[in-house]
Amino acid sequence: MAIFDIEKDELLRLSDTQLEELIARLAEAEVSAHGHSPACVSWSGSINAPDGGIDIHVQVPTDQLSTGFLERPNTILQAKKHSMSKGSIAKEMSSKGELSEMISEQASSGGGYIIVSLEDDCSPLMKRERLKAMLDAVNGDPNSGKIHLDFYDRSKLVQWVRQHPSVMLWVKGKLGQGYSGWQPYGPWSNPPQGSSDTLISAPGVMVTLPSGLGQKLSIEYAIDPMRNLIRSTTKAIRITGLS
Repeated sequence: MAIFDIEKDELLRLSDTQLEELIARLAEAEVSAHGHSPACVSWSGSINAPDGGIDIHVQVPTDQLSTGFLERPNTILQAKKHSMSKGSIAKEMSSKGELSEMISEQASSGGGYIIVSLEDDCSPLMKRERLKAMLDAVNGDPNSGKIHLDFYDRSKLVQWVRQHPSVMLWVKGKLGQGYSGWQPYGPWSNPPQGSSDTLISAPGVMVTLPSGLGQKLSIEYAIDPMRNLIRSTTKAIRITGLS
């Protein structure tokens, strides 16, 4: 596995709220990568907050949007940690044979509706069955042909995560697998705050250049010859010694 990668089964350790936030962050990263503001993505951030059946809502002010993961500029994503069978999908999308008002509105506006199920890892046949259950749920709506429906299982979710390294780093941190050893560029000697960093020019620090036939130079006299060496060769230059 590459250093910036994640296995799909690792996502199973996410909580309900973490799953919802992961999908929201992916949606934000997706719309940002296609030139739109992440402010076009809204989500409750709490599974207990009243949301009208909407977990994550993407509303991009454009006529068309097709990113491979978001196929409509107006898309609702439902985060489900548990498995979504055909029966569960029917109950999720309708009540007593009536299509959910929210999904009906998506159909009338030509929007999208995506169920993201963390527990499911579908074969092609299993996914077709779930998509058919979604189509059956909207079949009686007069605008059923206008809505875009999709079902994302765990494999599809991790594929999406891999497109956005920043989101991958976030989820790895939530799973206790953060890259704590990676630090931004800074002074290696880490002097105390308020003190000057003079270690490199301290007495006794000597530099031996390959072109100097073993001659040792103090750091102040070695800087210019080192610069000339770097400018005059296309080969890699190895520097050994203390940081």
